[in-house]
Amino acid sequence: MKKIVVSSLLVIVLALMPFAWACASSSTVTVTVPAQTTTVTSTATSTGTTTVTATSPPVTITTTLPVTVTTTAPTSPVTAPPTTTQYTINVAINNLMGQILVAGNGMTLYWTTADSPGVNNVTGAAASIWPIFYTSTIVVPSSLNASDFGTITNSDGSKQTTYKQWPLYFYINDTAPGDTNGQGVAGKWSVVNPGASGPQPIATTTTTTPTTTPTTPTTTTPTTPTTTPTTSATGQTYGALASLGSPIYSSTCAICHGPNGQGTDICPVVMWGTGSGLGSFNGVTLFTDAAGMLSYMSKSMPLTAPGSLSSQQYIDLLGYILIQANKVTPTTIFDQSALSSIAIP
Repeated sequence: MKKIVVSSLLVIVLALMPFAWACASSSTVTVTVPAQTTTVTSTATSTGTTTVTATSPPVTITTTLPVTVTTTAPTSPVTAPPTTTQYTINVAINNLMGQILVAGNGMTLYWTTADSPGVNNVTGAAASIWPIFYTSTIVVPSSLNASDFGTITNSDGSKQTTYKQWPLYFYINDTAPGDTNGQGVAGKWSVVNPGASGPQPIATTTTTTPTTTPTTPTTTTPTTPTTTPTTSATGQTYGALASLGSPIYSSTCAICHGPNGQGTDICPVVMWGTGSGLGSFNGVTLFTDAAGMLSYMSKSMPLTAPGSLSSQQYIDLLGYILIQANKVTPTTIFDQSALSSIAIP
């Protein structure tokens, strides 16, 4: 009986190229296969061919000569590609507002001072403008605390995700990740700053308060405009503008501000008769004169499609509101350069 032990160095050679080893005698050969060898094939004159798979080192086979030993190199393990965590709520960086909360799809999340902790007060038409945000699973990056998020059940049975107990929403006019078109709407809606404890009232438009005492516009109809016209409306009476602005208000503004301008929980008051409350919302000043009001409307109204009206339509709408608020009379001539002299409220 002879025992031949294949050394580690020989195994390396065996892994690179098969070899045949024949012995002249009829004695039995024992081959010990080290760990790095995966397959051993033995060929014998009387027993045929036997294949042995190495499962644990060392593997020993005994056979009659002649014997051929073939080895193969070990197979490299297959490593699964790294997985990327899919957050259901994340933090994005806005160039103007810094860190803001976004949903897993990148859409901006909002909260509003119309709500209170744990209570959704956004109902009626406003609910279609501000869809609720809900995720059944909270997966957030390490910069956020999962315990700050929760779930409430609204009066209609729908579930809604909260942040620091405040309900979270999308805005209907945001159409792509990164949009923040809902920031400052009605002075009550804002993006969610992760470091804030809750929403705060904000002003979306800042105008300079006139340094002189505002004067009431004259009601005398001039034969020729005294200033260079800047719009096609200059020279028309406010009554003519209001006749065109009234149906615009009914079709696009009344849904939020109310048919009589009484306002809602998400839109400012347009107080008929006195103008009281016009220009501010929840203690936040939105504009201080008619020029600021026109600028605010053209940028922020209508709520569902800001800036979607023509310049003339915004002027017609302004004329209608100013007459209803007793800021001008129907015979007053519209002069855009004089709008800053019409004080609001």
